[in-house]
Amino acid sequence: MSSESYRYRIYGLNISSSRKIDLLEEHFGDGALDLCVEWHASSETTPDQSSDWHQVHSEILKLYTIVTLWKSERGDITKVCFEFEDQDPISFIFNLGDQLLSVYHSNSTSWSDLQSYLVGPAMGIVMRLQGIQCLHSSAVEVDGKAIALVGYSTSGKSTLATGLSKKGAKVIADDIAVLSSRDGRFVVPAGYTKVRLRPEAADFLTDDPDSLPIVYSHRDSRYVSLNEDTSYRGDALPLSAIYILGEHSDDFKEPCIEDVSAKDKLVRLLQNTYGSYVVMDELRAKEFKALSRVAQQIPIRKLRYAHDIKTLPKQCEIILEDFQKIISQ
Repeated sequence: MSSESYRYRIYGLNISSSRKIDLLEEHFGDGALDLCVEWHASSETTPDQSSDWHQVHSEILKLYTIVTLWKSERGDITKVCFEFEDQDPISFIFNLGDQLLSVYHSNSTSWSDLQSYLVGPAMGIVMRLQGIQCLHSSAVEVDGKAIALVGYSTSGKSTLATGLSKKGAKVIADDIAVLSSRDGRFVVPAGYTKVRLRPEAADFLTDDPDSLPIVYSHRDSRYVSLNEDTSYRGDALPLSAIYILGEHSDDFKEPCIEDVSAKDKLVRLLQNTYGSYVVMDELRAKEFKALSRVAQQIPIRKLRYAHDIKTLPKQCEIILEDFQKIISQ
């Protein structure tokens, strides 16, 4: 470990980092560390060459051309290496035994890119490798309860969460919603106090989108910082409803909410887990069992809407109205 480290709390985990992470607020509370992050810069990416790496292949991984996955098992030591190659190569090596995440990157990789990869896809993969259930979802707090907004990339999860925050909700998490089990109920812990918005949403929801910091240097999404009034910063909240963001269609002149049939609930959840490409057979059964419980316990609806940002206020209104009906039952 580095002689200097910074402590943070994200997704319900206590983590330390050998570099200051600007995207996160330092956490000074007690509690054992769940993950230690060590950063290694060099002229070229140099993962751990002492381990016997075997590339992992699966049908799902074939769909993710920017991610490659390796595994090393020696005695009781298991390491997983995952690399992102859509810009400067970045390698993450996770030692499951000592909860150490080593990040190898070139000197040319921007610090903003490295942070974005860490709090997003890297943390998602690390949690999935440990059997922690994660939905590809943003989440908001309403009346002390959590609502998950689930959908594929570009479906509008972050946009909808930001829109709801302007109507009194607080954003719990963006893009990754962790499902933890507590006293027989599912709860959602807080992520970090920012949302990632695409240009159209940033133009609609913010006053000066061009001044917002970029998420990745090679993409056009922007970070919007949340304040005390729009970000939930407490303990985990009980999950009380899930809204699946349906496919955009101009046939829906007005946003509407549809029921999800009992047989489709589990299928929808399985389709919208985060980091499913790293879940191998040994974790698949655990995931199936956990999400089956979610499908049985939590009301699940589908939101239908046209591909028009101007319908966002109406989307927010009908979700809040529907949610009030759910919690009043």
